[in-house]
Amino acid sequence: MPLHYVLLFPRGEYGWHWGLRLQLPASTVDAMDVDNEEAQEEGQRRATGRLTQRAFYRFRLHVRNGESKILFLSRRLFQQYLIDAWAVCEQTKLNWIKANQTTLRADVYKGLADAISASDTDLETVGRTFILPSSFTGGPRFMAELYQNAMAISRFFGKPTLFITFTANPNWREIQDELLPGQSAADRPDLVAEVFNRKHDALLKDLKQKKIFGAYKGIVKTIEYQKRGLPHSHMLLFLDNQNDRFDTAERIDQIISTEIPDVHQDPELHAIVTRNMMHGPCGGYNKKSPCMVKDAFGNDVCSKKFPKPYQPATIVPDDGYPLYRRRMDGRSHVVRIKDDQNVYHDFHMTNEWVVAYNPFLSKRYSAHINVEVCASVQAIKYINKYIYKGSDQTTLKTTTTATTTATAGTAAMYQNDECAKYLNGRYISPCEAVWRLKEFPMHEESPPVTTLAIHLENEQPVYFDPSWPQSRIDNVLRESHTTLMGYFHYNAVNQNKPGFQPLLYQQFPEHMTWKEKKPKRWEARRTDTMSIGRMYYCSPAAGERYYLRLLLTVVRGATSFSHLRTVNNHEYATFREACMMLHLIEDDGEWTRAFEEAATFASGYAMRSMFVSALMFNSLVSPVQIWNQFCESFCDDLEHAIVQKGYLLLLSVQPDAEFYHGTRSLDYGLYLLQTSLGAQDRSLGQFNLPLPLFNWNGLISRMTGIQRNSLILNEMSYLQDQEAFSYQQKYAQMNATQKHIFETITSSINSNANSSHFFLQGPAGTGKTFIYNTLCHFYRRQGKIVLCVASSGIAALLLPGGRTSHSRFAIPLNIHEQSVCAIKKNDDLADLIRETALIIWDEVPMQHRYCFEAFDRTLRDICSRGDEVTFGDIPVVLGGDFAQIPPVVRQGGRPEIVNASLKSSRLWPKLQKLSLTENMRLANSNDTDRQFADWIGKMSYEPSMIGSIALPSFLRQMTDLDQFIEDIYPQHVLQCPLQNSDFFKERAILCSKNVNVDAINSKVMENVIGEKVTLYSADTVQSDLTNTETQAYPSEYLQALSPSGLPPAVLELKVGLPPVMLLKNLNPERGLCNGTRLIIQQIGQYVLKVKILGGSGAVELIPRFTLSTLPGTLPFILTRKQFPFKVSFAMTINKSQGQSLRKVAVDLRSPVFTHGQLYVAMSRATSANGMTILLPENMKHTENVVYPEVLFSDTT
Repeated sequence: MPLHYVLLFPRGEYGWHWGLRLQLPASTVDAMDVDNEEAQEEGQRRATGRLTQRAFYRFRLHVRNGESKILFLSRRLFQQYLIDAWAVCEQTKLNWIKANQTTLRADVYKGLADAISASDTDLETVGRTFILPSSFTGGPRFMAELYQNAMAISRFFGKPTLFITFTANPNWREIQDELLPGQSAADRPDLVAEVFNRKHDALLKDLKQKKIFGAYKGIVKTIEYQKRGLPHSHMLLFLDNQNDRFDTAERIDQIISTEIPDVHQDPELHAIVTRNMMHGPCGGYNKKSPCMVKDAFGNDVCSKKFPKPYQPATIVPDDGYPLYRRRMDGRSHVVRIKDDQNVYHDFHMTNEWVVAYNPFLSKRYSAHINVEVCASVQAIKYINKYIYKGSDQTTLKTTTTATTTATAGTAAMYQNDECAKYLNGRYISPCEAVWRLKEFPMHEESPPVTTLAIHLENEQPVYFDPSWPQSRIDNVLRESHTTLMGYFHYNAVNQNKPGFQPLLYQQFPEHMTWKEKKPKRWEARRTDTMSIGRMYYCSPAAGERYYLRLLLTVVRGATSFSHLRTVNNHEYATFREACMMLHLIEDDGEWTRAFEEAATFASGYAMRSMFVSALMFNSLVSPVQIWNQFCESFCDDLEHAIVQKGYLLLLSVQPDAEFYHGTRSLDYGLYLLQTSLGAQDRSLGQFNLPLPLFNWNGLISRMTGIQRNSLILNEMSYLQDQEAFSYQQKYAQMNATQKHIFETITSSINSNANSSHFFLQGPAGTGKTFIYNTLCHFYRRQGKIVLCVASSGIAALLLPGGRTSHSRFAIPLNIHEQSVCAIKKNDDLADLIRETALIIWDEVPMQHRYCFEAFDRTLRDICSRGDEVTFGDIPVVLGGDFAQIPPVVRQGGRPEIVNASLKSSRLWPKLQKLSLTENMRLANSNDTDRQFADWIGKMSYEPSMIGSIALPSFLRQMTDLDQFIEDIYPQHVLQCPLQNSDFFKERAILCSKNVNVDAINSKVMENVIGEKVTLYSADTVQSDLTNTETQAYPSEYLQALSPSGLPPAVLELKVGLPPVMLLKNLNPERGLCNGTRLIIQQIGQYVLKVKILGGSGAVELIPRFTLSTLPGTLPFILTRKQFPFKVSFAMTINKSQGQSLRKVAVDLRSPVFTHGQLYVAMSRATSANGMTILLPENMKHTENVVYPEVLFSDTT
């Protein structure tokens, strides 16, 4: 170094050499918070007395009295010296690793033992070569291990509370005061690194010890370096209890601001924020800003999506990224910017440009400190992948090729020099060089993570030197004790001792500590400290190791490998068989958890490969569900691949190109999956998966003619003579209004089918379904196709050949404004739609308008129609009652619900409006029933009927729950439930809330005779197969949860108990829809025999299924494996929509809370005498919630 930097060392001072020794070597290693290799180097230095390179250069980085300061006055030459100093240290480390590759070997125990038993004395042939080890800081294995540990901490604690980024400020007084004359902070990276390290330690003290945001629980931290040289830190902060969870707008506003402070009230904070927390300006105001990138169409956009829109109040949406409050308060900060002509202008930066900050931290540290709330667990994956992305590199492209030796008979070898790859293009900033030379900590993970070995019997890793004598090898074999073997040994020794508590493998480090000192063993912790266990990941491709790992997640207190393979006192030959007997791999539940774990750290390529393998072996019950849940993870590397492969330029010249869900990466992912499956003579269509919308390979041509596929044949299988008879019979029963509507629709279709698009408004009982059925018979008698769909499974059962709209038209579950149905022009389903004479769609007011817009968009595409047509010129009849419950918008208020209505759609003005008003159910009834019908009709349209209303006296009202239940389910009927199954299909109790539904069902169950069978569920917090999150949510807590859409954790059934409600769309064509009511005929261990109440009355066999809560329902995804039923003596009002019952009891102790609920509840009964109402004590009024803006009128 002195010979290279002669200007810095003009007197020829000595640099570092091997002969340098410490003057006062210590006998012990100082406790230092450093990374692996630094700790090893420090230990070697103190133990041997040798002065290491790093210690020598660190010694040089201090200004000393009496020594020349030329080194620190050299500006860029000083920066280059620092970089070279660290590069020399790093190169020395890599040289040692490369020099020892040929002598260090590892093999599994079994492989080494086999070699010795075979008298194989050439141990050079055994094992595999190590390359860049995980102990090397910054290497790919090191970064991957840190990332997996961080994810284990995240899984253990749940979502982090805060994400904090802290960047050094070169204008800190501590830096400026130490600069030599004429210097700037850029000239002294040693000062910047030193001051930032101390400020960073102070910040950690504020977070951990002073607990400024709440009780500290854990942290994940990493140090990075900007290209301009400044160090910055990323931190994931975990706080202790629910009081420190910032999951509401009010709590977020207490600690985070995205607004410019008032310059008069707090001038200091105003100056700090305007100097450090303003982004840009960028975008059209400054296209040369470093944040600018090209979008898919070649436009310059800000990668951070600034400027942000104004936000009157903080909102926490489902995607997990809060929309912080940015009020239009008139405050601004003026900056000078140059235009394209290099002319300066004043630019007023408003709250749109403010980066989220905490006022206290900003004032305390006078730096850029970005504080964000992690509002959901979904953010963890992306944050962790970002902070552990690895070392920076320059923009280079390297290619590794196969090399062949010249020696005859030597096979070609693929050279994989990870050391060289690490160095190639390595970017080192001066601040990073100082940081590494001074051995400042680069990473922190707290609590610590203990990695747990996963290996098969006698296949534990064994490390050896081929030059060792056989006696030493024998000792290695005897001492090859892993954490897994120690786990078995501890359980075997202690299982019969008092107080023994069987633990899962991953729970062991929380209570035990692993002692590496021989003999290696687990010992009980003697302090309150803890560690988080993390089993090494295994993909399903690992075979038996994967199934071994799977068993370790559920079997407690295992004492041996054979113990894990033992189920019900029978030892199975393989771990896979044991998994099957425990029902761990019999359905998609375990695959879902496997994909979820892989999604936290595996690449999109690896996940797509796993997905294709699962499809080919038919391992997935529902491939579509897996795709919908994990498509973004499957394709998270494809946006980069599209750019890297040069596709982006080609796509930019096709701005009108359509992609799946409007996202090219998802569409490209589908193309890659289709290609992989096609190579094995399979296709996405065989698994009901969506096809790519864009023509990626240019080989797909348009379908010509009509293909007589199985879907068309099925819809044309109706007997025309029978259809003609049914039509004549129903037409003769129509009243004048119904005939007028029928003839209006049919004549319009006959004369101008292209414009025959209708909406049929009709309250319950006016004959909408009767008209639908008549239309079906009318066209099917002519051999034409009519497709009948409804928004719910229950409503679909009332239509001939009815299906749910989502299942029939492949409408995405996660619908958005630009969604399209998963139907391609060359699909069989597309052929069916093009052949269709009429589409009937019932109960449309309860469905989001995006569903109809996506359907319209799809029909125009598959029918090759332009934007000026509607529904591809196919006749469509939509129907329903806008007085009923509107679309459910999660976390949406009245404006969002109104906006989701079909009436807010661009399609609404294009529909011809038809209306039914006469209630046919009560046409020949008594005066009371007519009064009842009139009262129901006014309930939504009379202003006086909105809000608190009095219930009419002709309706039976009571306040006693027992009497209320007896009125609809008399005790004598419950004594013989199986013989009275028809009695139950025409009555139900309706409640506004699930908690009341569950309470009433339990109460009625007590009165039902018969043998009771209790069926328990398997509850997990869905993350990955280590299940570490269940430590935060005990099993008894999970069992107490009863979220909507999931069966109870403890399901109590009796043979003949009617009815139960199906909670999953299993087979809509066979009537097995979400909401279908069933009767239990036989209860088996794995299957229930059930009979459908009403409809076809078919008998079906239904096994257990895995169901999960929707994101945002709970702070986590609860996965419950259970028979998909819920006892349904009572049901929610929402579930009853679309049904007509002879006897209805409405529990209004908890009033309704959204539009149309009371109307739906009251209109389920076919007569006033069939209605009973339960009210709180001394109450004659109840709430009626109505949104007039969504109601139907002839003028809308």
